[in-house]
Amino acid sequence: MRTAKTLLLTLVVGFALTAAYAQDVTLFKKYPYKGWYGSGWNGAKVKIVTEPTPEKEVKSMELSCSEKVKPYAGCVFRTKRDSSILSIPGESLNKAFLTFKVYIKKDEGQDVTIQLLDGSKKDKYPTKVMLSDFTDLKKALNNWVEVSIPLIKFSDKVTGISGIMFRFNRKPAPIFLSLIKIEYKSSDKEESKQ
Repeated sequence: MRTAKTLLLTLVVGFALTAAYAQDVTLFKKYPYKGWYGSGWNGAKVKIVTEPTPEKEVKSMELSCSEKVKPYAGCVFRTKRDSSILSIPGESLNKAFLTFKVYIKKDEGQDVTIQLLDGSKKDKYPTKVMLSDFTDLKKALNNWVEVSIPLIKFSDKVTGISGIMFRFNRKPAPIFLSLIKIEYKSSDKEESKQ
């Protein structure tokens, strides 16, 4: 009898903990999520700016390149703190999305490759996605456009996220991102929006 009660209690607590972790997390709105920060390489940089922004009381992250940009330049928004790694419950992966708003000031045919860092803080999930596969970048010209990427597009084994990499495919005009989130929503709702 005691074993059955212990098993039931373990299942209930496990379910409650999983449900608690499957909550939306805002990674960037006005400030980065606790322990997260942006940096760049090969001439790319990340800067928090107050213009342009999609709404009041919100800032944006400017991803840009210097004149001395090298091939494969990019930026990463990440954490190195174990306590700030996002846990993605396996049964919630099909409902988990990386969402953000994007704004482009000048059309130079730029596109961005996006890749997730896993929970180890060192490795990347194998699949890269193109920003243009999830939004019409021409609509983002001088306009904020919402982007929603299912996490399962990066891997069917996403269990933790310690960073988001943005790699430029050519030297772009600055790209602005804001309201970066991991959101849980039903696939039906998402398909009806597209």
